[in-house]
Amino acid sequence: MAFSERVARLKSSLIREILAAAQRPEVMSFAGGLPAEPMLPKVDWAEMPASMGQYGMSEGEPALRAVADCSASAMYLPLDGVDLDATPTLSWRWRVDEAIDNPGERTRAADDFAARVYVTFRFDPALASFTERLKHRVARAVFGDWVWGRALVYVWSSSAPAGTSWPNPRGDGSRIVSLGPAPVGTWRDAHVDVAADFARFFGAKRPALQAVAVMTDTDQTCSRATAEFAGFRFEAAEPPTPPGPPRSQVSERP
Repeated sequence: MAFSERVARLKSSLIREILAAAQRPEVMSFAGGLPAEPMLPKVDWAEMPASMGQYGMSEGEPALRAVADCSASAMYLPLDGVDLDATPTLSWRWRVDEAIDNPGERTRAADDFAARVYVTFRFDPALASFTERLKHRVARAVFGDWVWGRALVYVWSSSAPAGTSWPNPRGDGSRIVSLGPAPVGTWRDAHVDVAADFARFFGAKRPALQAVAVMTDTDQTCSRATAEFAGFRFEAAEPPTPPGPPRSQVSERP
């Protein structure tokens, strides 16, 4: 059998040689993907904090389950092509199985919620002041491209009635809107008019949508919370309703 001249010029794989060397008993591997197992600490998974696996699929329900134990993190879905003029209503389902008692939730020192839903908007320099443009430039240098210009934050509150709102105490260009407290273990249907809420809090000029994100955070109060999120969708506006409570609302069901 004859081989081409290229075969004579082939060299052995450096990766293969490294892997082979790592298997030798006298070699201690510090490779990130192939460490020496005897050097690893023995872990009792039953004692691992819940925050190590904060997000996962819910049991028996096609929902995202979030657990926070003196921790905080978020998951977000970038949006592209959503027309808020045609589909201004964001709907979803959520449930809190472990709530937090947090009377100071409106303060920076205790800014924790068992469940949050963010709707973020891209930064538009034309709608920002000089100070906001400068702060945004610094934030992008630190956190990357996913830095919003404005955000609506809908929260499962510890005590604030539905429709109550306040500026984010962290001063990051977002507005917090309470969808009210509720008993734990109860699925709730949420419907918020994103277009109307943005106009109410930030004005008529609206930049493009950026993302929808969910968050469960207990790092300020160092408490524990468990929440589930499901069924996010943008829909056409609901029929007009008589004057009364704000358009952001929820309904409960078992």
